[in-house]
Amino acid sequence: MHFNLVLCDNIEVPFALCLACKQVVTYRKLDGTCGLHRHKCKSSSANRISQVQIIQFTDRKHLPSAAVKELQDGALRFVARDIHPFSVISGDGFLDFAQMLVNFGAAHGKYDVREVIPHRTSV
Repeated sequence: MHFNLVLCDNIEVPFALCLACKQVVTYRKLDGTCGLHRHKCKSSSANRISQVQIIQFTDRKHLPSAAVKELQDGALRFVARDIHPFSVISGDGFLDFAQMLVNFGAAHGKYDVREVIPHRTSV
């Protein structure tokens, strides 16, 4: 009653959340509750909260719907402007390159792609 099980994509994972101090502790049904009993909580009372999912403990950011729409519109402009088939944006090669661009931007910040993407005549 002082812990909630942690879920990942609605699947139980081997962790529990202390309702009082919000610390995540290891818990496996096969091991019983001895690990939960060993947890020394800094708070004396446990406040009941809703079930916590493991995604809340990762650094993955929630994307605003407006940003997602802007990116989707940009992909459609790419297809229409250069007269590409729509299938080009769902191909593995394009998706790998798009992920590489996202990672590059995250690591180096804003950058003019014309300075880093090679021209077709120099490849």
